[in-house]
Amino acid sequence: MAQSLKPGDRLYAPVIKLAPDANVTNAVSMVEVLSVSKRTATVKLDPPLGGVQTATIANSALVRNVGIMILRIGDFDTEYTLLDPLAKSLLQYFRLLVPDDMVVLKEFRALDELRTILTKNHAAYSHLILIGHGSTSSLRFGKEEVGASEFGKALEDSGCRGKVLVSLACLTGVASFAKCLSESPACEAVIAPFHSVQGAVASQFCQTLFAHNLLEGRSTKVAFRNARAAVPGTASFRLWVGGEMTAD
Repeated sequence: MAQSLKPGDRLYAPVIKLAPDANVTNAVSMVEVLSVSKRTATVKLDPPLGGVQTATIANSALVRNVGIMILRIGDFDTEYTLLDPLAKSLLQYFRLLVPDDMVVLKEFRALDELRTILTKNHAAYSHLILIGHGSTSSLRFGKEEVGASEFGKALEDSGCRGKVLVSLACLTGVASFAKCLSESPACEAVIAPFHSVQGAVASQFCQTLFAHNLLEGRSTKVAFRNARAAVPGTASFRLWVGGEMTAD
């Protein structure tokens, strides 16, 4: 949710909240704030959608930045059979939600490569999606294990602040990893699996999460709860904010 709204601000809003009957490709559209009340804002659609030029929308549905960076962390062994298919399934899904320039896939195997990628590109992206292998204490970069503290420092050193980080790496939702990472100023929230998670389930959870978040304009917490309820089997995800597990 965007804070301190004022007339003239240009933000993004879910199309379904602006013009439900509009036949458009993307889930979000640019708007300009015309006026603000306590809980709602009147906005001008830019461009108009389905003949709708202005709309009133909940402040909670407006966001200043929308961008999704998929970070595929290679391990040499399962890249072609698991990591690449998972990353590509999400890349194509996100292209159905947002314009192409709002989503990108980056592939690497070393922490220094991640630092370089984020330093150059992080400002354009509000959400980071981690695809790789994890444990209760680390992420695997190639053949090296990187702990939560070191990983968080790499995000901070790259300039990241307030990102929503969705990890699809197994076990990274446990306290020993996610609590530490969620305390970093680089992360507004950390969403990750509490147990091992099958690749197709991870893809389905992530797609459902963003359908609720971007398509329906739900908050991260509400979108998480809805996505978690739709996960098949025994897979379980956790949401951490500021070192606290806010939803289990």
